[in-house]
Amino acid sequence: MGTFSFATTTLTHSGFFGAQPCAVGVSNIFANADKFFAWTAPFAGDFVFDTVGSVGQTEIAAFDGSGCAAACLAYNHYFNGDPAAISVSGLAAGDVIMLQVGFDVFGPGAPGQLNIFGAPADPFEDNDSVATASPMGPGVYNGLWVSVGDRDHYAIDVPVGHRMVLLESADSADAQYALAGWTGTGLGGANPEGAVFVNQGATTATVTVRATTEAYSVPYTFYDLDVQIEPTPCLTPDAWEDNDTCWQPSAIAAGLYQDLEVSDGDPDYFTFCVQPGDTVTADIAFVGLASDLNLRLHRFEPVAGCGFLLDASTQFGTDSEQVQWTNPGPTVMRCVLEVSVWPFSTTLCNSYQLQLTGANDCELSGARICDPMDPNSTGMSTTLVGSYAPAATSGLHLEVLQGPPGEFGYLLVGSSWDDPGIVVSHGRLCLSTLANQFFVRYNQSGTEANSIGVFNGSGQLVNLVGTSSSGTGFDVPATIPYVSQPVIQVGELWTFQAWHRDGGAGVGESNFSNALVVTF
Repeated sequence: MGTFSFATTTLTHSGFFGAQPCAVGVSNIFANADKFFAWTAPFAGDFVFDTVGSVGQTEIAAFDGSGCAAACLAYNHYFNGDPAAISVSGLAAGDVIMLQVGFDVFGPGAPGQLNIFGAPADPFEDNDSVATASPMGPGVYNGLWVSVGDRDHYAIDVPVGHRMVLLESADSADAQYALAGWTGTGLGGANPEGAVFVNQGATTATVTVRATTEAYSVPYTFYDLDVQIEPTPCLTPDAWEDNDTCWQPSAIAAGLYQDLEVSDGDPDYFTFCVQPGDTVTADIAFVGLASDLNLRLHRFEPVAGCGFLLDASTQFGTDSEQVQWTNPGPTVMRCVLEVSVWPFSTTLCNSYQLQLTGANDCELSGARICDPMDPNSTGMSTTLVGSYAPAATSGLHLEVLQGPPGEFGYLLVGSSWDDPGIVVSHGRLCLSTLANQFFVRYNQSGTEANSIGVFNGSGQLVNLVGTSSSGTGFDVPATIPYVSQPVIQVGELWTFQAWHRDGGAGVGESNFSNALVVTF
């Protein structure tokens, strides 16, 4: 092990492309002059080979054995300012590795530097993937190490009503931690300090924590972990629950909101709209720094909920946070505001108040009738909601939620409404059927008046005919698909409802959503 200098300025290209199986999707590997080393593992363990210290763009490959028949073990090349680095795990003492190094077509050929480092495998190896995650319980674990291309995964059981806190107590370089293979509540993104998970389910949850190092300039790191499992007493709901996920935020507008509660297992999400040219400002105030709060403002995305981060305030040591953003236009922007507890706070929850200015309620002027609708076969009521949508020629976008997965449906529109409606199959038609009124279906094939879709696994109606700018729901056109083709005018009221099949309730059965009376 150690550091070895190399140069390719006086060499020619070997014509050896044995690294190709390890470089899927990479073109022109080792297209320039290259050099080979034979190296013998001095002990059993995991090893890192890198070109840190080289001048120019380098590439490196490792092979099992020697000669042209040697099988490729790993390949990497210079990218975006990072040197080339690879790792080879599970070697035995005396194993022979052939190394191929070189500069790409833009490289000077010298000076090059090959660095070799290794250490005995830690007791949790081989845990390179979610599938091979090693069980880990509460306790302190020292002397772990991770390298580029050789991630570590730990499976930790978290009882009901408890939280798992994984803290990094020491780090020789730049280890990062994230929840892997899990979509529950907690600290999910890469974080240099550790990871947090709260089990709000009904059974013990096994959460997988991934440890990585992505800094090719220091392609390996030693680290120590302190894993804690502790009860979570802070699960008190406030008046705006249940708003714990990006895709189920509570709709609000400008105003002062008091007596709000948040915990590390119960973040809060709110949604509102910002008009073109307007500036939205959100301020939160709280008491006690033992439970510090973070504030983030996202652009709303139809599926994920929280999209592009517009602004964030994650100051530590203050009892307030503020985010602000100006909509550059030209369309209305729907946003999601996220309030969360700093995951390594000593206290797990806090109360706060929210002051919001420059925001509007995204719901159009209207009212829900026949709400809730009779439950469908999932036990829930199919729900119809509307929001502003500049992509729709009427300005209205409709979403259908909580439907039976796999069933198809479409939207209806009527000139008036009827509450409680007329029983049809397992639901109620809430569009008026009086002689001087009418209703029609948005199922006109080949036109913008076609809303046919199918419910996905989350119960959201996915548009199958290209008439939704978001891919789900329906962008309502300005023209009503009635005989006279009336165009929606400002100030008019129109009533919308969704119909869908519901095979889970019986062969040929169907149901409806609530109806939405919209003033345009």
